[in-house]
Amino acid sequence: MPSIEYELRDWEDVRSENSWPTLLIGNGASVNLWSHYRYESLFARTRFSTPVNKVFTELDGTNFEEALEFIRHGRVVAEALEHSTAEYLGLYDEIKNGLFDAVNSAHLPHNRFSIDRKLRIADYLVETHQRVFTTNYDLTIYWSLMADKTKYLKLITDHFSGNPRDFGDELYFDPYAGVDSFRRPTALFYLHGAIHLWQDDETGENGKWRSVDHANLLQLGARYSASETKRPLFVSEGNHKEKLRTIMRSPYLWFCIETLANDRGDTVVFGHSLSERQDMHIASALAHSAKEKQIAISLRPDSAASLRFKMAYFEEKFSNTKHKLHFFDSTTHPLGDPALTIPEEDWPSLLAKAK
Repeated sequence: MPSIEYELRDWEDVRSENSWPTLLIGNGASVNLWSHYRYESLFARTRFSTPVNKVFTELDGTNFEEALEFIRHGRVVAEALEHSTAEYLGLYDEIKNGLFDAVNSAHLPHNRFSIDRKLRIADYLVETHQRVFTTNYDLTIYWSLMADKTKYLKLITDHFSGNPRDFGDELYFDPYAGVDSFRRPTALFYLHGAIHLWQDDETGENGKWRSVDHANLLQLGARYSASETKRPLFVSEGNHKEKLRTIMRSPYLWFCIETLANDRGDTVVFGHSLSERQDMHIASALAHSAKEKQIAISLRPDSAASLRFKMAYFEEKFSNTKHKLHFFDSTTHPLGDPALTIPEEDWPSLLAKAK
């Protein structure tokens, strides 16, 4: 059983006790910056068919992963009854594509992301952590690091390179990119892909789009077509088993999850719920290390009963390890600082544009 503290502490107290070389980021970090990343905002931007909308109505929610899982169950039943599954596969693809489009539509506009916010995020990442893992699809981290290329490109690697085949706006996955014996830059890993990453189904290669005009990265949908072998590298399956199957088919994603599983560093988990159905593969990789390590988990301030329930949930996730768990107030962390939040005064107009 892991050692656990039933106390929500200040981040500075936790930080001072360790070096915390590893960071795992979830959607809570993106939502703190730009609340349009919440599921309800993403769903408001979709234009699904009547059958798909009925699925969401039946689930009484806006969780894309739950809807995908719901349809997968229907497909399994259809297969067992030897019925056609074509319609189920069509609905499944419609939701996955809808999520990709919604993330692009709801994305923080580049001109709303102030330089001071970018620099605060980038400075924290490169000054505090050696390895940064994220399951977020958005461009927050990428844009932050691009805020000062001269400084940050020497301090971080995402394992994509333009050499020896530099084709303009495409970079290719290279596990050795940016790593040499003379320096140890912070390494960045997109565990579930991102909107600026791609996979080529013909060659099996993974890569990254880049652009001089960062805002153009939000119009990437135009680069994919029925005749194009490249598709978004975007893991959005309904449960952790399906996610892991997709990850195993991608050289880059498999490299990322293996790196997390083999990581022995004390770890900060920020803005991530490690949900039972969707993220068990992430929790398993995090718990994999045989070495006893410290894991600091962020939680939003809440009632005592709610906090104990959430703490008990994480305790169960690591029940077969010797890891020591710490819990800290997310609002006291640099990535959860309320001062990072971009005001929502234009929320109604943005939703109107989506419609």
